[in-house]
Amino acid sequence: MNRRVVLYAIGLVIIGAIWYFAIASPLWSRQREAIRDTRTVTSELSAMEQRVATLPKWLATRDSLRTVRTELSERLFAREQLDELIMSMRSMATDNDLEWITVSLPLDELVATDREATSPTHPQSLGLVVTVAGGFYATGTFIERLEEKAYFGGVRNATMSVDRDRAGRIVSQIAIELLISPTEVTS
Repeated sequence: MNRRVVLYAIGLVIIGAIWYFAIASPLWSRQREAIRDTRTVTSELSAMEQRVATLPKWLATRDSLRTVRTELSERLFAREQLDELIMSMRSMATDNDLEWITVSLPLDELVATDREATSPTHPQSLGLVVTVAGGFYATGTFIERLEEKAYFGGVRNATMSVDRDRAGRIVSQIAIELLISPTEVTS
């Protein structure tokens, strides 16, 4: 009888081991993987929902920025209005006690603006070199006033000559980058 009990016990242990390793353990392992995958997908879904929730605000911001960009582009001079822009700058220089000596547009840049693909909301860039004579302070004030204008894209280069003109004023050459509207602006 002892042998039988021992054999039954060994048989039960073997059957239990087979059941555990062949059936239960793989099922529990798959269950843990499924729970882990569910948590991962849930967190990804939550993150996606948060991103989607910000989408209307992002779209509204994008639309308002497009409107602002269009409004700013409308305040620029069109290429056809360069003479008005130059006269405006000349008047500004004169208002700052500067003598307007010359202005030059690099021909290669002018030709390049013709070749560029244009869009009403993407202004073109054009270089302009202005030569004025006057004091250091007046030249700085002139540049500051230019910086306030919508068409001002930056100063590429500015040089002040150590040689003065006949009236004893400093001669300054200022290379300016202008932003111009690619289309005629009616305002």
